[in-house]
Amino acid sequence: MFKSKKGQVTIFIILAIIVVVAGVSIYLFRDTIITNKIPVSIEPVQINFLNCIERGTLTGISILESKGGYIENPDFVPGSVYMPFSSELNFVGTQIPYWHYISGNNIEMEQIPSIDEMNKQLESYLENKLMNCNFEIYENQGYEIEADVPKVDVKIKNNNVQIDVDMDLSVSFENEIFLMKDFSVEIDSLLGNLYGDAKKVYELEQENLFLENYSIDVLYLYAPVDGVELSCSPLFWNVDEFYNNFSEALVANIYSLKNKGREDDYFALNLPVDSELSFVTSTEWPKTFEITNADNNILVAKPVGNQEGLGILGFCYVPYHFVYNVRYPILVQVTSFGETFQFPMAVIIDRNMPRKGKEGSSSVGEVSDICEYKNNNLLINLYDSDLNPVEGEISYECFGANCHIGFTENGQLNGFFPQCVNGNVKISSEGFKDSYVNTGINEEEVVVILDKEYELEVELYTDNKLYSGKAIVNFIGEDSSFSLVYPEQKEVILSEGKYDLETYFYKDSSLKFEETTTEYCTDIPSSGIKGFFGFEEEKCFETVIPEQEIDNVLVGGGKSDYYFIEQELKNSNKLILRGKELNVPNSLEELTQNYELIESQILGVEFR
Repeated sequence: MFKSKKGQVTIFIILAIIVVVAGVSIYLFRDTIITNKIPVSIEPVQINFLNCIERGTLTGISILESKGGYIENPDFVPGSVYMPFSSELNFVGTQIPYWHYISGNNIEMEQIPSIDEMNKQLESYLENKLMNCNFEIYENQGYEIEADVPKVDVKIKNNNVQIDVDMDLSVSFENEIFLMKDFSVEIDSLLGNLYGDAKKVYELEQENLFLENYSIDVLYLYAPVDGVELSCSPLFWNVDEFYNNFSEALVANIYSLKNKGREDDYFALNLPVDSELSFVTSTEWPKTFEITNADNNILVAKPVGNQEGLGILGFCYVPYHFVYNVRYPILVQVTSFGETFQFPMAVIIDRNMPRKGKEGSSSVGEVSDICEYKNNNLLINLYDSDLNPVEGEISYECFGANCHIGFTENGQLNGFFPQCVNGNVKISSEGFKDSYVNTGINEEEVVVILDKEYELEVELYTDNKLYSGKAIVNFIGEDSSFSLVYPEQKEVILSEGKYDLETYFYKDSSLKFEETTTEYCTDIPSSGIKGFFGFEEEKCFETVIPEQEIDNVLVGGGKSDYYFIEQELKNSNKLILRGKELNVPNSLEELTQNYELIESQILGVEFR
């Protein structure tokens, strides 16, 4: 009996010890044992933090979509006069990195972010954002909140973005303490799907250059490119006028492009993407519009058929072919269910043709930036014709690159230039003609005498009468040529040097010539054995002269070569050109005769 009671006491003692140990353990490890059930008083803090994650993620997604997959932009690369694109497009105040552009020194560049890079950018953005989540409202109520540095993991999927945050968030309120460690949020977003469609559009553009081809169509519609017109008078175009029309037409036509439409819809691209597509450009965005054969902002096409020796044609025509280089940006917008992903790219038309596609393009970095390697020391001295120092801007041009060197002080610049075979130092100074100097690699000093420019008013006379009708005046210099369309243009800027001067006076006309057929006979080698021994026979051809209606006829002018001396230009305000007045032609033969006569008429040159 004694033994039995003793055994019962032992069991109770053991149970008591277990209860005490359990109680102490629960108290000591209360923060880690019960972690799944959040106290009701702590839940608002958890919800607030999850909302902070959600808001930060939505903001980060919005930035990625609006900036071509970037939150932090790559290093900025400036453009140049030669290529107007920097590495970013300013769209309503947002700097969006180009996915494809041509750098200022003519290097083809790509900067397309991958999904992994987008994940990392959003992770970094959220880690900074979550450090600033606001718990002030709870701290004012007596909560004590301690947060560690967050570690964020992002996975961008086609239809959602998954966010996992590893961070200790300790919350105590009154007698309750709770430790939260892992947080997960899933945001419904089409970011991944839109990025995939955007990349498809980009790759199709690189392969097919459909944006360049649409742009070339607009160029042919709104600017003179190739053509022939029946006329015995030259044709001329004001570059500013059709450039403005072309720029506005580009905006309208590019904006009209869409993804889906009928096969016969010119603006329907029908690309293999499900998202809606929009293409945007603006007349305010940086662009270049170059015409390789424009003189003084005027395009002139001269007639054929009225020159001496070509009277056999019996009619006149004006052929023209102008070569354009066009570079401008397009913003591509990919949209689905209210979400839009956008990225810019450069459209390049080179000599009336699309730039080379992706397969033929140089990869990034193949062409070195010569402006980075300035290791040739050169002293530049600038003077006017009286040997007074002149201030100017110095740059260096080679292989399409334009490197800014600096500005002179007291007419001198001692600077470092790139080493480049056949490179040119360009000197620009207000009031002086631009000067180009080809320098050798081992040269140490260059002295340049700049030619001062003078603006004169041009007045035309036919014999002794002031001429007020239409005319074209050509100034053909040794290194530059330009034309005036008179009387719309009356000012000319000249510097000392030799010019070939040509003036053509025109008058409105209503001459109309019916279609005629003329026969032209000539001697040609005989066929067969006779031709072998040099015999000839007469062969006649019929030439059909199409109907022509001539709006302007040549009624005077003249030609001369003249060396303009600086003293003459400096002391004068007007340039007087006196041409010969001719009879108003009433037939095609008389018109052709006027063109022949003008070749021998001496143009008088005077100053006032």
